Amino acid sequence: MIIDRLNLECSEILKSEFKIKPYKSNYKIYSNEEWNKFLVQTNSNKESLGVYFSRSFSAHLKRDSEFLPVNFLHEFFGHGLFCEYSLIGKNIVTLDSKLEETEKQILSVKKLPKNKHFKIGKTNPYFNIYKKQINELRKFCNENNHNYEGFAMWLEDYLASFTNNKHLFEKKMEKIVHSKYRRLFNQFKSFEDKYGKFALVYQLGFPKFYDKSIIIDILKKRYDKEFETIELCILYGSRKPYSDIDLFIVSDKIDSYQDIWFDVYAKTKKEFDHELKMLDISITDPIFSGEFIIGSDNSDPLRKKVLDMPITKEAINHNLKKSEEQGKFALMLPKNSKEWKIASSYENSLRTNAEELKKGKKMLTLR
Repeated sequence: MIIDRLNLECSEILKSEFKIKPYKSNYKIYSNEEWNKFLVQTNSNKESLGVYFSRSFSAHLKRDSEFLPVNFLHEFFGHGLFCEYSLIGKNIVTLDSKLEETEKQILSVKKLPKNKHFKIGKTNPYFNIYKKQINELRKFCNENNHNYEGFAMWLEDYLASFTNNKHLFEKKMEKIVHSKYRRLFNQFKSFEDKYGKFALVYQLGFPKFYDKSIIIDILKKRYDKEFETIELCILYGSRKPYSDIDLFIVSDKIDSYQDIWFDVYAKTKKEFDHELKMLDISITDPIFSGEFIIGSDNSDPLRKKVLDMPITKEAINHNLKKSEEQGKFALMLPKNSKEWKIASSYENSLRTNAEELKKGKKMLTLR
């Protein structure tokens, strides 16, 4: 079947490009008569040609639509991957699963009957919690619908280009897609053009599986001409799929930057040289715990330079002073916020580093 082959082809593309593919999602295709019955039973939009249910990770599609191949890309891959992998989609699934458990309690069953509707009265002991859960799910879905639909359209187009379905996608966009969704799609394409496909996917909370070439591609897209001013770039931090990408950069043109997935800790060449001599833990940690991306194929000489550096009273005082500064900065931030945690961590690490330097020891890393 064409759709089965399309599934295999697109799964390989996604595994190669982003290291992900659908594992939980499934799909079912309906005849015209079956489709109309399905829409009524599930209380879905009568104009729909495809539907995805996050609760069951299931895509449902009308067979005799001329847009079946791209509808499949949209529902099964677009919405499926979003719900399986993105942090936003995972939260939708979590909220929907809680609702499902409440429904089971209301009906006193272990498994809900398929495509059945029920009403719950105000006198039911579960009424208030059920209403609260429904409102919470609807609110979150409404707040994130632009990401949910925008990604599905973007991925539909992306995979259509690889599978000779681009013409079908363009025809669908022109004939049946509402203008507000065409505008949304164009916003996603503009973001991709400016920052690249990996930035777009990572921005939406997908897991980050990357290598040196992907990091360089992200930097080139983000910094354009200023990319050439990067003298040193080190990838450090936890480097886990759902963690931020943490980069230490030495450049006279690039400033420190932080968003939900991409953090840059930047120093000018002058600042870097000075703080290196001061054995500043925020400088030595990337050098000794990170992966060199730009500036050196061999980190040994720079690490040896640090190891050979004398411990001075000036270096001890420098770390103590910066520790105090981070402590004062933390007091101005919301407690337990991401920024507060970072400032508090550096306050402790810089102080510990100073204490170790007093003993004639170099801590060098935050680990």
